[in-house]
Amino acid sequence: MELIIISFGCAISALLLYPFVLSLVSVLLAKRNLSRAGKRKANHFTCVITAYKDASVALPLVRSLLNQSWSSYNIVLIADRCSKIKFPESDLLKVVYPTQPLDAKLKSIECGLNHSDSTTDYVVVFDPDNVVKRDFLSNLNHYHDAGYSAVQCKRTAKNLDNHLACLDAVGEIYKNYVERTVPHLLNCSATIAGSGISVEKALLREFINDSHTREKMCGVIQGEDKMLQNYILSKDKRIAFNEEALVYDEKVTSNKQVQNQRARWISAYFENLKPASYLFWDGLTKLQPDKMLLSINSMYPPLFLLMLSALTMLIINLITIGISPVFWAIAGGIGVFAMNFLLVLKLANAKNKVLVSVILIPYFIVNQIISLLKIRQTRKAFLVTEKKQVQVFDYE
Repeated sequence: MELIIISFGCAISALLLYPFVLSLVSVLLAKRNLSRAGKRKANHFTCVITAYKDASVALPLVRSLLNQSWSSYNIVLIADRCSKIKFPESDLLKVVYPTQPLDAKLKSIECGLNHSDSTTDYVVVFDPDNVVKRDFLSNLNHYHDAGYSAVQCKRTAKNLDNHLACLDAVGEIYKNYVERTVPHLLNCSATIAGSGISVEKALLREFINDSHTREKMCGVIQGEDKMLQNYILSKDKRIAFNEEALVYDEKVTSNKQVQNQRARWISAYFENLKPASYLFWDGLTKLQPDKMLLSINSMYPPLFLLMLSALTMLIINLITIGISPVFWAIAGGIGVFAMNFLLVLKLANAKNKVLVSVILIPYFIVNQIISLLKIRQTRKAFLVTEKKQVQVFDYE
């Protein structure tokens, strides 16, 4: 029994130290560059917006996309189960109301792909609550010119109007740095977020038509972003992280939103453990650090589960073994993790209200514990994170 406790304690200590070690290595070995970029190509983009039940939320995003400085693009809005509303009239915009409910983001993406322009080079996926600035597609094109088939753009908070939104933003800032900025500095792939991802049209089509993807699309789909990133790396392609192409994302503002959103994310995390482990083994046998690092980042536990496990193991060690080297290893790991967490927020120039909200993290953790109880629901139906505010935003 004591050996098991020690083993678990050492494993948790390693997980706590991992983000700090990874950040340190990235500082020492950073080699990001876009030297492959040659003559600027006029790539054509199709911007796919996946609206569900309420298309009005997408109005600010549509307006911001119609205002792009880039000239070669079109917009396809998939309004699944949405009432018809009036959008700005433009030859660039096509609004599709599916005759049969899709009830899945991946199916909406496929529908958008089917309605894309024949000249499309890259498909950019957006959530309806997103907003972008005028130079978004121009900045994005620079990375595709560098030879990347897939680019994850930087998601940042659109609203910081209450403590839950600030806490949601804290998690986004941390994940952006550890799972995207750091791997990109190491010339490895960034993890994909739910929106702001641009993929080569042919590659996205291959992914959707893949037999494994088609099988998943027969039921409730969880973690389509993780499925896509695994597929991209399985084809020996890399996912870049573009910090200049900003995607403003509306953060959660209610307990129900937090619980539904996290229930989906946690369910997707557990479903992805097996595919991610296969990707890690493939990278290990082929000596491909890119696959290994992305799979490790994908399998890294949700932060609230990690901290709960660490505190539990700390108490168990204290009761069963006492003040031992393992106890100090876990305690030290918690301290280093907390220091690195705050340092990442500071390096990312997080706003003061975001930094202050860190003291409310225990409250956020309670909501995520409740979300664990909703995991079974996600296997039967898609839990929507309803957006009740259509944020006004300066997209110039």
